[in-house]
Amino acid sequence: MNYKVLLAWLIPVILLVIVLALIGIHFYVKYFVIWPKNANNYAPYNYPGSTWICDEPKIEYIVPTDNSEPIAKTVIDGEEVFFEIGERRFKAYAYIVKDNVGYDRCFSGFVYFRPNEFVIEIDKSSDILFKGEYSELVFHRVMD
Repeated sequence: MNYKVLLAWLIPVILLVIVLALIGIHFYVKYFVIWPKNANNYAPYNYPGSTWICDEPKIEYIVPTDNSEPIAKTVIDGEEVFFEIGERRFKAYAYIVKDNVGYDRCFSGFVYFRPNEFVIEIDKSSDILFKGEYSELVFHRVMD
């Protein structure tokens, strides 16, 4: 048997298996270890009256004490912009309210919750508000 041919075939297959295993480990750790299954318990709406801050870009997200929608506020080109962030099944959707008549989606992406923190990984193709400048928004709860 020609061992050189066998080794020439076997080495790339072993390398491919190692790379796929490393990718699998990365996603397992990210989605099942770092972000626990009960992560929705840490969503901002479970903390009525709380304030969440994103440092870059500067965004303030306020969760009211009543059942109204939380409002986020940022400054773009010197103007205050108010928008709502909704979440469903780890997908975040941000909308700007237009004259109390309709909504314009300003970005969407995956959202992950941890105690006192949530992160939105922005889908750059949907980002109208920040024009693709940010890949993620990290919010931290302001403790009183």
